[in-house]
Amino acid sequence: MAQEALHIEGRVSVFQDERPADDAAVWIAGSLVTQTEDGVFSHLVAPAPFYQVRLSGEGFYPTVQTFAHTELMDQQCQCLRLPEIELVAKREGRVEMFFAGDAMAGRRYSEPVWGERQLVDPADPYPDLMRLLE
Repeated sequence: MAQEALHIEGRVSVFQDERPADDAAVWIAGSLVTQTEDGVFSHLVAPAPFYQVRLSGEGFYPTVQTFAHTELMDQQCQCLRLPEIELVAKREGRVEMFFAGDAMAGRRYSEPVWGERQLVDPADPYPDLMRLLE
C-alpha cells in the first residue's frame, strides 16, 4: 500500500539583497513549485528517504540541496519543513564557493584551544566569518 503524499514547505530568500526571490525557479523532487511573492512555497511530494531541491534563475547562482526525510519531518503537522534557502545574486567580483564534509568555520574559531585567539564572536558570528573569508 502506497503512503499518502506529504506537504513540503519552505522559503527562498536572496542573500544580502533586497531583491525578491520569486522570479527564481524552485524544483522539488523533479517538479516545478510555485512560490509566493515573499518566497514561500508548499508542494505535495511522495514520501522518500531524500528530497532534492534545485533553485535557479537569471542573475542567481544555481544551487542544489538535498535533505533527508528524517531531518525535515515535523511530527506536529505531519509535513516536511525545509530550512530557509538563500539564493546568491550574481554580482561583478562575487565568487560563490561551496564546501562539503567537515569544512566549517565553527568551534575552533569561536572556542579556540591551545591558547589560540578567538576569531569569531559566537554572539554575532556573521561579520567575523565574512572577514575570514575575505
